[in-house]
Amino acid sequence: MKTLIKSFCCLLPLIFILFACTQKEKTAGNEVVTVDVSREYPVKKMLLQDIADVEYIRLETTDDMLWQGYSVGAFTDRYIVNYNLGTGDILFFDKTGKGIKKINRRGESGEEYSASTFFLPDEEYDEIYANNRMKKKVFVYDMNGAFKRVFDYAPDSYYTDLAIFDSNRLIAYNKSYNEDTANRFLILSKTTGEIEREFILQQGGQKITEMHHIQDGENIFVYMLQTFPILKFSSDFIIADTSNDTIFSMNSSLERTPLIIQQPARATMDPPAFLYYAQESRNYIFLISMLKKFVGAGPNMRSEEYKYLFYDKEKGMIYRQDIQNGDFSSGGEISIAPQTTHFSASNKNVYLQILQAGDLIEAYEDNRLKGKLKEIAAGLDEEDNPVLLVARLK
Repeated sequence: MKTLIKSFCCLLPLIFILFACTQKEKTAGNEVVTVDVSREYPVKKMLLQDIADVEYIRLETTDDMLWQGYSVGAFTDRYIVNYNLGTGDILFFDKTGKGIKKINRRGESGEEYSASTFFLPDEEYDEIYANNRMKKKVFVYDMNGAFKRVFDYAPDSYYTDLAIFDSNRLIAYNKSYNEDTANRFLILSKTTGEIEREFILQQGGQKITEMHHIQDGENIFVYMLQTFPILKFSSDFIIADTSNDTIFSMNSSLERTPLIIQQPARATMDPPAFLYYAQESRNYIFLISMLKKFVGAGPNMRSEEYKYLFYDKEKGMIYRQDIQNGDFSSGGEISIAPQTTHFSASNKNVYLQILQAGDLIEAYEDNRLKGKLKEIAAGLDEEDNPVLLVARLK
């Protein structure tokens, strides 16, 4: 019997308009926000330029540096990183968009990763962690691709997410199929992969999964909503679990404080909805709610409902996102959703969007661009690498 797995997070605009406010509590001196995912919230229109400092980076195009996909693997102090899950290529651009190098250590030896590997740069030590889920190993290379070391996953573990915790340790989320070890957060040695600390958010109760199984003859298809158990804002991590209705902030001592509470409880919902923290600015917390109800079939199957929300800290209100790019009319819609763990845990409140060359050329010809974006689009070719929108939330 074959099991096929698809993981996705669809970013679609939402259109419902109603009004509701939110509850706030105080816990240990911190504000706790309660979000009712069953309600519809009023839409609030905003320009991205009013809530963020926006710049555009044209990514250099060469035969060896061809961008793959619609997302950024990492955006570090020095590098913009793109990786191709199919080929194993890792592309490095500098922060001006100039292509620097491409490395690839895909293979079947004891020093090489296999397909569907995710990469985590560690600039402090000029290393790259390759989270190889298929082999259940983490390979470590220098920034030129030279092998340094490898360590196995902990027994009965599956690291869906991996991030740098501090100078000496990593943090992993273990989404194991073993009930005794699943949904655990692990603090790992960067050198050996040994577990130094571990904890779990759920204390008893019903376990809720983001997985959806479909039997088709001898095959079982498993569809999964994208989850975001490890993110970061400022110096604290933001941690969440599919079976827990509370999103926590966590400091370097692993002290956890409730930040956001979802209502109704997931265990009481049919189908359940999952609420996740996305990004945060001085005035807003951006959120996304995903319903575990699927539409479509095959590779086009997706969640029936995504709600892009934000909490206004000053007003104590929750709104639906309607954010427009002021430099790109009729096509500059923005949905601030969580980035990958690898990205967000190192970049805090930076939002990125990939703008494809073909789309920008069409918009330029229709006179729908302005400013720096218009200048860049004027010099693009259809086959060029995309332009990266970088929004540093205020």
